[in-house]
Amino acid sequence: MTTQQQQQPVSVSKRQFDDTMSEGSERRRAHKRISKKVKDALRRYEKQNSGDNACYQLYVVCGVNESVSGPDNSEESVMKGDDTDDEFDDYYHHTHANFLVTPNVGSVCSAPVLFFAELSNDADDDQLLCCPVDIPPPGAEPVRCIFCEQAGIRIVHPANQEGFHGRMLEFEKMVRGEDFYDNGYYPEVYSNHRILRRSESIANWREGGAEENCMYLGSNDFTIKEDDGDESEDYEDD
Repeated sequence: MTTQQQQQPVSVSKRQFDDTMSEGSERRRAHKRISKKVKDALRRYEKQNSGDNACYQLYVVCGVNESVSGPDNSEESVMKGDDTDDEFDDYYHHTHANFLVTPNVGSVCSAPVLFFAELSNDADDDQLLCCPVDIPPPGAEPVRCIFCEQAGIRIVHPANQEGFHGRMLEFEKMVRGEDFYDNGYYPEVYSNHRILRRSESIANWREGGAEENCMYLGSNDFTIKEDDGDESEDYEDD
């Protein structure tokens, strides 16, 4: 297949086009927001450990879970979430992220270093934790995080620190069958069975990567079909 054939616009319905453009715009905003938070976390880590010297350059953000510490549907948290893209989203207080950085060592080529950061989703943007992490060797037991397992997202967490949410206290609450937050009419009880079931369904749902791909697509990648009066068929094959 030639390059010209690969770049032919895809014919979609008007509804599919609008949904894809909207999803892509939301994904780009999220990418920009997370990239800024990660860069700020890296700068603060450098300042704490190396003064004003810039030791690292962000290479790539390789894993993000924005659904940490929640859902919290208390009145205070709902008010914090009023500025989110979806007013019906549950509110989560923190984000876990992995990212690769390259050391600033002049012209010497250095291997990227994997970092972990726990970031606040609140407007104050406090950094809770940022540190290098080692990729677990094959067969090693990973450091568990109840929120990342629930979301079906593989994040490498620090093994030598307990200062991130989702590790100790939350697992103890899960064993006791306690809700993490007082959500009243909407209790949210975590369990191993629920985590496995949900993470598996999310992994299968994301298999095609359609949501992630939306951020790279533009209007020139599509042509809109003439309205045939029935768009439901376009969604049956998705």
